Amino acid sequence: MRVAFNVFSLAVARLPIKPGGRRRGAHRRRSLQRPSDTRVIVGGVKGKGISATRTVATVISSFQEAALLHPSLSQVADRIDLALQLDRDNPPTEPTGGGQPAYMPGDTPGPAEEVFATAVLLEFSADARAVRILERGHQPVLIIRHGTASVVEADHSLPLGMGDLLTAPPRTVTHALDPGDLLIAYSDGVTEARDSAGTFYPLRERLQDHCAGSAGWLSPTGLVTFLEEDVTRWAPTLGDDLVALAFQPASSDDT
Repeated sequence: MRVAFNVFSLAVARLPIKPGGRRRGAHRRRSLQRPSDTRVIVGGVKGKGISATRTVATVISSFQEAALLHPSLSQVADRIDLALQLDRDNPPTEPTGGGQPAYMPGDTPGPAEEVFATAVLLEFSADARAVRILERGHQPVLIIRHGTASVVEADHSLPLGMGDLLTAPPRTVTHALDPGDLLIAYSDGVTEARDSAGTFYPLRERLQDHCAGSAGWLSPTGLVTFLEEDVTRWAPTLGDDLVALAFQPASSDDT
């Protein structure tokens, strides 16, 4: 499987893939080994500063552990849920290593709903011919297939850290993948980018137009490069990080 990325908050379990693209900024990528599949989490947290950094660290570290130990995506999500709930209910009170308080004035966690992370969890089969998706309050995954960009069906649910409010377990949805398919996971920094008139960036439509004007097989790296350039052309200023990750099953020549 091929994968390309730019700026992102991402963790990956096992990577039988050829990475491409670029990374900018302070976001992190993590890789772990699993014997049979590839698991990925892409997400975002509310706010900025120390509290947001701590939430990102909790999500990444919990995913790294749970993705290796648990057989299902729902169990992985449950483990991250629990870790975030523990953070919510037990905010730090000790100073940080530099002598600064764990939370600066105005940065203290407020109500319980403020400690959460939107995320989409993906699990690719060993042959990259199927993907299982568990969506927790994040932007919908898109797929480009035969030149058409569309939303991938998933069970939209509450963000991670709010699992104690769920009335039913979120459903993991499985989709078959064909050679040449491209899956795109991204952040709201992409879809909330605005042009000078205040119009939001129309991601699916822009991808569709790009597909219509492209000849031949689209690559993950080429697609991420297009998104990076197109969004920055669309929006004179960007108020949030841009996260874009593209996956493609490898052809027989790459395996």
